[in-house]
Amino acid sequence: MATRTFRLALVLVLIGMLGLLPGCSRKSDQTTPPAVNQNPGSTVPTSSSEPAAPQVSVVVYLIDAAEKVTPVRRTVTGPAVANGAITALLAGPTTAEKAAGLRTLVPEGTTLGSVTIQDGVATVDLSSAYQSGGGSLSMQARVAQIVFTLTQFSTVNSAKFKLDGKPLTVLGGEGIELAKAQTRKDWESFAPAVLIETPLRDDLVTTPLRVQGSANVFEAVFELKVVGSGGQILATKHVMATSGTGTRGTFDATLTWDSAQHGNATVVAWYSSAKDGSPVVVAEIPIRY
Repeated sequence: MATRTFRLALVLVLIGMLGLLPGCSRKSDQTTPPAVNQNPGSTVPTSSSEPAAPQVSVVVYLIDAAEKVTPVRRTVTGPAVANGAITALLAGPTTAEKAAGLRTLVPEGTTLGSVTIQDGVATVDLSSAYQSGGGSLSMQARVAQIVFTLTQFSTVNSAKFKLDGKPLTVLGGEGIELAKAQTRKDWESFAPAVLIETPLRDDLVTTPLRVQGSANVFEAVFELKVVGSGGQILATKHVMATSGTGTRGTFDATLTWDSAQHGNATVVAWYSSAKDGSPVVVAEIPIRY
């Protein structure tokens, strides 16, 4: 009797191991394999969402009360920053910039088709609204705005124009020749005597403050100062550009003041009049510090 009981227990154990008893099951041989990275060295994404596009600071050039180009800051979505900069330019000045006397002479309603860059030449394709309205000054200024905005980038030396996909060789009834690629030198008449490109309007800065840009002044010499909102002189600097007296040169100067001070100020560029020695202000950039 004990022998028969032992044999029955052994049979039941074997049946359980084979997964034949009710409530028992065998794992399938067709298990799902782990995910395989088919591109070694890359990271398998843990989320289906795309990474956020980078935000990039660029410059667009508006026109001031003296009919000169003035750089202002914009933030655009990368990586096509040249497209973003022109799109921002076409949007025109902000309310605050308008109140400060800045404007654009690019006609409202102008849209961007594309910007392509090859061998240092940026080709911008604009809608036909770009050539509408305005006289000679307006036509020239709108070209200068585009040229200065595009040539801020190290990969761009000059700009060519298209309207609705067709090469633009002559703009408007004034016959502005645009057949060749346009450089900043071609539009020197729209650059102020001292063009400050760092810092820009309303930038929050610290001391020491690095001031950079270009200048075309007598003997390449001019003065910089930082003036506080109360009229106090925070810092001054005698500056010499790399060239002057008819040829635009670059400059890079550093001004320092008490770092414990904070508030609003203005970076002022000026030179002494050759006629009577009086100060001639050629640039004023409001900043925060």
